[in-house]
Amino acid sequence: MTFVYAVAFVDDMFVMVKNKLRETWEMPGGKVEQGEHEADAVKREFSEETGMSFVPVAKTRLSGGVVFFGRAEVMGSWPWPDDVRDKSLSEKAELSEVPMSRTPKLADDVSDVSLFDQLPRDISFRRDEYERMLQEARSVVKKYIKRDSIGDSAPP
Repeated sequence: MTFVYAVAFVDDMFVMVKNKLRETWEMPGGKVEQGEHEADAVKREFSEETGMSFVPVAKTRLSGGVVFFGRAEVMGSWPWPDDVRDKSLSEKAELSEVPMSRTPKLADDVSDVSLFDQLPRDISFRRDEYERMLQEARSVVKKYIKRDSIGDSAPP
């Protein structure tokens, strides 16, 4: 079964989720279900794990899977006002900066979601792969970020 994950940006920061079992950070993603398109799978997984929507702009294939690059979009009242964006969702809840009624429901295997400007120390998967994907994603997404229509192909 194919895996997918998203390298998603909110402005110049990227989204990661904390896996409950591993207690480490990872890019949002998961397995492609039978009959599901890869782009639909990454959007579904991203939404389930973060409570946000994902707009893919490009993708690259890895052995056994596909990595999508794009931007995260806040759905409804997602709790990331500018003044608390440097804190994770759980930190905001602990500090009472986010009313629990506004906290999105996350997937059962996700304990937290946060924005980063660089990879945290405790990550679930290979650092060299994440660093390579982040570098490529930053380059690609920067070219698309101001366009109204976003597709899955590379810029002209």
